[in-house]
Amino acid sequence: MQWRKSTAKPTPSEPPRRASVTLGPLVDHLTAEVARWEGALVDLDLLRARLADRCRDGAIQPAPPAVVAEMFGGLDTEGLRRLALIVSALDLDEIRASAPWLLVHGSIVDRIRGCFVELARGSDLLTMELLRQSRLRVEEFARMLLIALGLGVAGESAEESQVRLVRLDYRRLLAEAERAKEAAEPRLAALRKLQEERGRQAGRGKV
Repeated sequence: MQWRKSTAKPTPSEPPRRASVTLGPLVDHLTAEVARWEGALVDLDLLRARLADRCRDGAIQPAPPAVVAEMFGGLDTEGLRRLALIVSALDLDEIRASAPWLLVHGSIVDRIRGCFVELARGSDLLTMELLRQSRLRVEEFARMLLIALGLGVAGESAEESQVRLVRLDYRRLLAEAERAKEAAEPRLAALRKLQEERGRQAGRGKV
C-alpha cells in the first residue's frame, strides 16, 4: 500500500488571547479610592515607590526614579489623583497577576508613560468630584484603564467592550449635548420672537 503525502495545510496557530479582568471588583476598588483621593494631596515619592514595588513583584526592574519623577511631575493636581487611582489598581490580585505580562511589552519607561501617565492626562474630564457622583463615570475610567494596560473585560469580547466604552464616553456625550443645544438655539429664538409678537398683538387688542 502506497501512502500519499498529505496536502492539507497546517492550521495557523491562534494569536494569544489577552488576559481578562472582572469589571465589578475593579469598579468597586476605584470607587473606594476616589473617596480616598478626592481633595487629597498626592505624595509623588510614595506613589513612585508603590509603582516600583509592583514592578519588583513581577521581577521587573523599575524605571529610573528620576525619569518617573519627571513624568509624574508633568501632571496637574487632578491628574496626579487619577494617577494614584491607576497605580492603586495594581493592588487587585487579578491585575497584579497580569502585571509582569503588561509591563514587559516595551521598555518600562514607555509602558509607564503610556499605561499610567498618558491615561491620567487624557482623562481630564473625569475629575474626582465627577467620579464620586457617578458610578458610570468610574466604569468608564475602569474600562479606559484596562485598555491602557492591554487587558480585557471578563465575559466580553473586545468589540463588546469597545461599544460599551463608546456609549459611556463622557467627552462624546458632552459634545453631543453641545451640538444639540446649538441646533436648538435658532428654533428657540424663533419661538421667543413669535411669543413676543403675540404678546404685542394681544396688547394692541386691549387698547
